[in-house]
Amino acid sequence: MKRIIIIVVIVAVLIAVGLFAYRQFLAPAAATPTPEIDSSSLTNLPSVVSAEGFVVPAQRAELSFQVGGPVVQVLAEEGSQVEAGQVLVRLDSTPGQHAVAQAQAGVAQA
Repeated sequence: MKRIIIIVVIVAVLIAVGLFAYRQFLAPAAATPTPEIDSSSLTNLPSVVSAEGFVVPAQRAELSFQVGGPVVQVLAEEGSQVEAGQVLVRLDSTPGQHAVAQAQAGVAQA
């Protein structure tokens, strides 16, 4: 009796899996209906279309400096096109000049 129930369950599962597989992979796709447009309703359409979206740059770059310091001059404005190698920002060179002078003094003292 147990064997018959197990066989019936297995056959039912196989039929269900086969039906699912047929519908997913082998059954012909239903034709998509083509909407009909009433040309008289086209005259009542508004002439303005509103939409939302995002503007993203074609290229993006993260900028960083090898040394830190206050910005003295900004040579490019936000959104402007720049060339490769173009100077965009100048930093205050005073701290770097002081470090060089200290290093030279240390070398001279040694």
